[in-house]
Amino acid sequence: METKRSFSLHHLTVLDAAPSELPGYAAQTGCSYIGIFCDLPGVKEAGYPVVSPGESEQQLQRALSEHGVSINNLELFQLRPETDVSSFNEVLAMGQRLGARQATVHMHDGDGARSVATFAKFCELAGGYGLDAALEFTSFSAVRTLDTALQIVRSANMSNGRIALDLLHFFRNGGNVEMLSAIAPHELGYVQVCDGLFEEPEDRYAEAVKDRMLPGDGEFPIAQVMARIPELVIVDVEVPQMRFKKLGATPAHRVRSAVKHTVKAIQPPGVDE
Repeated sequence: METKRSFSLHHLTVLDAAPSELPGYAAQTGCSYIGIFCDLPGVKEAGYPVVSPGESEQQLQRALSEHGVSINNLELFQLRPETDVSSFNEVLAMGQRLGARQATVHMHDGDGARSVATFAKFCELAGGYGLDAALEFTSFSAVRTLDTALQIVRSANMSNGRIALDLLHFFRNGGNVEMLSAIAPHELGYVQVCDGLFEEPEDRYAEAVKDRMLPGDGEFPIAQVMARIPELVIVDVEVPQMRFKKLGATPAHRVRSAVKHTVKAIQPPGVDE
């Protein structure tokens, strides 16, 4: 079945691929966008392949042009109590040159008023480069729930402030489908889709960054979630598959599998692909 939704291939799905390879994999599987890791504090140190101003940026730009693919989001802007948001100028400028839509933010500051002020400053800075700022709540940051993320975005009151909704972190932190009605359509930047069991994993971090379940193979009510997500919101395919990589599955195979499962899983109940 054809879908009117737009899809983005997140680099976490195939970390063994170079950033410049992502546009090709995306185009081959019907994804109009990709999500990339940038040379930012905490990102390169985590071992992620990053894009930085200069040669890697130019390589990626050529690949984007060749395959007709765009960038959905830049990762990962970590906001801490000591963060000077002006330090992000260079990477945000690169994002503008590459035509990116959004900059993904993780908040590592438990002070409510300060986190709102810092997020507002980041939104203002990103907006100057034509980018939205998407605050992602996760199990590994100071902002772990949808409610807290919405409070920050609404208190900051910036026109380009958004929520990034990762289904894994949503359900791992007490989320349920009914809670999604709290999000106004303009507040949602994009939704990251994967699957999982409701039983708590032994290691949340390993699950999140190394081995998520393919959409449709777990217990998350993905179709019910997507029924509440506006059709114009980009669906980000974020499904790292370490277990299949260890079995010899190629990057191309893992991308095809992740996208195919995602497209099928987001269909309304009772509708075939």
